[in-house]
Amino acid sequence: MNTQILEKLFVGILNMSLTACIIIPVVIILRFLLRKAPRLFSYILWSVVLFRLICPVSFSAAFSLLGAFHAPEAERGQISYISVGAMAAISADTEELQLPTANPVQDGASLTKMPTAEPMEKVIAVGTWIWLAGILALFLYSAATLVRLKRKLKGAGHERDNIYIAENLETPFVCGFFAPKIYLPAALEGEEKAYILLHEQIHIKRGDHIVKLLGYLALCLHWFNPLVWAAFFLSGRDMEMSCDEAVIRKMGSGVKKEYSASLLNLATGRRIVGGVPLAFGEGDTGGRIKNVLRYQKPAAVLICAAVIVIAAAAAVLLANPRQSADSDGTGLTGEVEQTMKEAQHGVAGEDGGAGQENEADKAEQENGEAGGSLQEEPVTGTLYIRMLSEKEPKTITAYALQKDNGEWIVYNGYEDGIEPLAFAEDCIYKVNTSMATIAYEEVSYEEFIDFLKIEDSSFPVEVTIVDNRIVEAANISIYSEYGISYEPKLPNYGYQYIQSIAGEDVLEQYYTLAGTELFDVADSDGDEQIEIYIGSLGDMEAAGDLGSGDGGLVLFRNADGSLLYSEFAHQSPSDWNNVYLGEIDGTGFIMNLHIDDAGVFGVSYAYRVYRLSAEGEILQIAGSSFAWGAVFEYRDELFQEWVEPLEYYLEHSHLILSSQDGEIRTEQVSEADKYNYETLNLKDRNLEREQ
Repeated sequence: MNTQILEKLFVGILNMSLTACIIIPVVIILRFLLRKAPRLFSYILWSVVLFRLICPVSFSAAFSLLGAFHAPEAERGQISYISVGAMAAISADTEELQLPTANPVQDGASLTKMPTAEPMEKVIAVGTWIWLAGILALFLYSAATLVRLKRKLKGAGHERDNIYIAENLETPFVCGFFAPKIYLPAALEGEEKAYILLHEQIHIKRGDHIVKLLGYLALCLHWFNPLVWAAFFLSGRDMEMSCDEAVIRKMGSGVKKEYSASLLNLATGRRIVGGVPLAFGEGDTGGRIKNVLRYQKPAAVLICAAVIVIAAAAAVLLANPRQSADSDGTGLTGEVEQTMKEAQHGVAGEDGGAGQENEADKAEQENGEAGGSLQEEPVTGTLYIRMLSEKEPKTITAYALQKDNGEWIVYNGYEDGIEPLAFAEDCIYKVNTSMATIAYEEVSYEEFIDFLKIEDSSFPVEVTIVDNRIVEAANISIYSEYGISYEPKLPNYGYQYIQSIAGEDVLEQYYTLAGTELFDVADSDGDEQIEIYIGSLGDMEAAGDLGSGDGGLVLFRNADGSLLYSEFAHQSPSDWNNVYLGEIDGTGFIMNLHIDDAGVFGVSYAYRVYRLSAEGEILQIAGSSFAWGAVFEYRDELFQEWVEPLEYYLEHSHLILSSQDGEIRTEQVSEADKYNYETLNLKDRNLEREQ
């Protein structure tokens, strides 16, 4: 198995084990509080722990107990205290950040490289192999114990049904999974045999042999956690005591003394099959006898109270911390949730929330004014810094600014009527630490500038400007010099643009319906009607590249047929588009993917994952681009991190339209094997270029 997969599995087990470290002590406390109730309730409560130890996903709710312990919010149903993607950040905290001591432009100082995650990766790598060694040791021990037990049972005689009698046994037990067998000591006779046989039959009827196996597998996976060992043994006690109580309920309280005597006669002082997952016998004889002797049929009020406590406890312990109130309810959490929030508020280079333009910019545009100075009213847009002043601190002497309304202002230090830009003294500096979503962190001016590779080229910065002073600046990617950046949403222009060229009846004239599909991709009632068209605009001169070959359209309509959104693909020499539909944890999404490989010095990949609002607005979930060429440095470990979300979304989606490599395709197939780290990485080509 791939080492990376094993390490991810180990990190996942660590996260589940950390959650169990909160759940198990709570269950132990509740077990103590329920000591006067039938042990069946405590036994049921341990199933919550078992679920947490073997299932990485769960539902989210506001009443989650984990939220009180400040557990991270779940992402795709999973809580990640530790994540593979966070290793670099964890490692970075242990390294000294090296900043230029003088102006980076003046001194020509190189930018600080992002610190590698080697220390943390080594810890995870070593821990993975130690973890696997522990699992192997437990399995080998169990296998050896099972072999010895099988040899001991060779002479067992078949009495009836699934009951076997063995001369050399002192303790009864159940062995097997699909067809469990009951093995009884030959010395058992009369009523004593009836008691013990009923006990074992109740085990099988309740499925305890299955629960025991799952519990042992959980123990093997989490062998490094002492709390899991405690849970394994305590749940085993509750299993046996609840089974004893079931025998008493069935045969009557009058048999308690005789049944206790039988347990005492069978006591051996050790669990002869404790290390065998397919066989388990009876232990803790003293505790079981005490429990049998003091057992009384519980009052109805106590039963009702215990049921309420167990139901409430199970709910609060099974629930993950709820998503924050800013989430739009798509069910996708963590960084995805943050991105949804940013998408709705117009952050990260988007259209400022529902396309609202700055009033001053709008007035300027209506009056036909060009260029000029920046207005006193706040201006928002994308700034490309080209040079910092060598004399004036925190001043930009060359830049290009594209306002949110699309207008460009360019200043190279000599145009009349345009002034250099300065950062305000109280300017807020932020950098996005995520590759595929928005996760801003505030930094100092020096750190902010250090993340911008101004010497070679300029990377976009989202800014708010008041009276020619930048009051807020946000770098949307700290990985820009490696060709990696968050990819904001695109405007919805596909179908409308084609209609503006070819007319309202463009579908009837130039396209053929290739397929339809019902899929939930919007926050409106019911599934959306998805229509896939293929065709060509022919030689229409106004079509430009769109008329150079076949193309395709995907229209997303709501339940009443109104158009919400569209995607477009065509056979142009580049800008190919792949459109997918997917679903994760019951939440549908749309994804587009661009793969453009123009050779050794020109490679670009980009993807966006999003849903639609009830009005057709884009609610972006994730988006990122990767470029490789003369300007960008290739770092394979960063590319692996970049491609991981893409692989995940492709694994949970299918193609509906593609123009990749100039070929129009509409078959519904998975392309997880086509686009992944193995097929897209540039290790070998980068090595050739360096040589």
